Amino acid sequence: MVVRNLRVMDALTIEAILTSSFDPASLHNRLAECGLAGPDRPADAALYDRAHSALRRPGAFRTRLQRHLDRRHAATLERAAASSTDSLFEWCIGATPDSREDFAAMIWALACDSRPVVQRFLEALLIRLARRGFVAAPRVRPGKLS
Repeated sequence: MVVRNLRVMDALTIEAILTSSFDPASLHNRLAECGLAGPDRPADAALYDRAHSALRRPGAFRTRLQRHLDRRHAATLERAAASSTDSLFEWCIGATPDSREDFAAMIWALACDSRPVVQRFLEALLIRLARRGFVAAPRVRPGKLS
């Protein structure tokens, strides 16, 4: 099976990978190792934006992050590649980020899987999780923007 890499992944998938796999401190350290962050850590949102932007360009950060995630999640990558699409679909239906490491590993494994049906499963999972966040977001009364 052909494996997809960070170079071809869409924005939503990259955000899911970054936020499920790295807390702000570890992401800052990864960026700093590649000369993309100084000693002062920016706000978390800015940090994730910087990482996302760096992944869109060829360079050491993208290459190192790809290798790191491949090593870190090697067992899950192997299991997912050998799994039927039915079993991957079942996982996507029940997936929640409660077990952060398992969740991060499966997001990475699904993102790396080149089977088109698996990519559709991943997209549906990420949209479902985004909706959950939108539903949980505080409601504000519509008003005039200033």
